[in-house]
Amino acid sequence: MQRIIVRSRPSEPMSSIGEKLSSTNSLGDVALAAAFQKLEIVYKDISAIKPSPRRVRRAKKGPVEIVASRLRRFGLWYPILVTKDGEIVDGHVIYEACRALGVAEIPVIIVTGLTNGEVRVLRVWINKSHEGSTWDPDAIKAELEAILAAIPDLAALTGFSGPEIDAILRKPLLIDSAEVVDPRTDKPITQLGDAWLFAREHKILCGNARDAASYAGLRLVNGVRMVLSDVPYGIIKIHGHVSRSHGEFVEGSGLTYDQALAFFGEFLAAMSSILADGAIVDLFIDAHGMRPLLNALQESRYDLKTLCVWDAGGRHG
Repeated sequence: MQRIIVRSRPSEPMSSIGEKLSSTNSLGDVALAAAFQKLEIVYKDISAIKPSPRRVRRAKKGPVEIVASRLRRFGLWYPILVTKDGEIVDGHVIYEACRALGVAEIPVIIVTGLTNGEVRVLRVWINKSHEGSTWDPDAIKAELEAILAAIPDLAALTGFSGPEIDAILRKPLLIDSAEVVDPRTDKPITQLGDAWLFAREHKILCGNARDAASYAGLRLVNGVRMVLSDVPYGIIKIHGHVSRSHGEFVEGSGLTYDQALAFFGEFLAAMSSILADGAIVDLFIDAHGMRPLLNALQESRYDLKTLCVWDAGGRHG
């Protein structure tokens, strides 16, 4: 961990500032001078620090591990706030990350001169203040571009995920107004069997995944070597389980086990006609639909290579 060296600012002593403010006979200015007392950063044994019994913000899963990895790489360059009794006012995640790393001492600023009620207000205000700002798109884009140009390996430590960085750096698409469809129209634009062609030979087909004829409509020259498919849920219903607002799927949800087994089997059989030997097929499914999907795979020409479990971070709860 990096230790913090505190240097006073090259300004007039607080006493002189206080004297100047006092000369104005303004109680507000005097109070301001008293509020802006010099901050003292000290190192306290981590065992003498304790979390607040009422954390006003709930931490998402994973931030402690993420912060610990950043501290291991960059060190700790700012203190946490605690009361004179060692209770954390701000900096719970930093504290927990330091504990996970086995750090013996951490830098703190001890909040003094405030009543217990004022400390509570301070804690809430600090947490609330983070909600009052947004990213400047041009500034953050310039920063990320500079980081990627100089030290690309550290871009992952910025806190932005790969897709987020891609989205920030992505150039705006030039849209042909002639191709813009009025969303208010009741007339369907895409119909069953339509294939949309894009640059670099990309295609999107409107078809039935359980019908081999749909795949033939893509007119593929070579066999497909990789498939990514987020298949329907199968067993559970969408409304009330997956979403409170999304309508029920046209098909592929709210099925019995036998119906789901047949549904997945038909899709796998139809898709197999376009696959190259040794093709990799990645399928995504929720826990309820996993059993019929795995059994459908076992009954088909597919070999199960591995099973990955994705933690969605409790987004449904």
